[in-house]
Amino acid sequence: MAMFMLGGPKARKEGRLMVTEKVKAVGEAAATIALGGTPNKVVRGYRRKVQANHRRLSKG
Repeated sequence: MAMFMLGGPKARKEGRLMVTEKVKAVGEAAATIALGGTPNKVVRGYRRKVQANHRRLSKG
């Protein structure tokens, strides 16, 4: 957490966004499995999210 404190307001904002995204992703993964989805479908969803994060953070 200290890393975010040293990064200033932008780092803290990114940290909050990361936590929010992770909690949402876990909920979506659980719902996918509960509704009969496959682990592969969960992984595909995570990969899309990781790629989107990479693009967003690479602009930085």
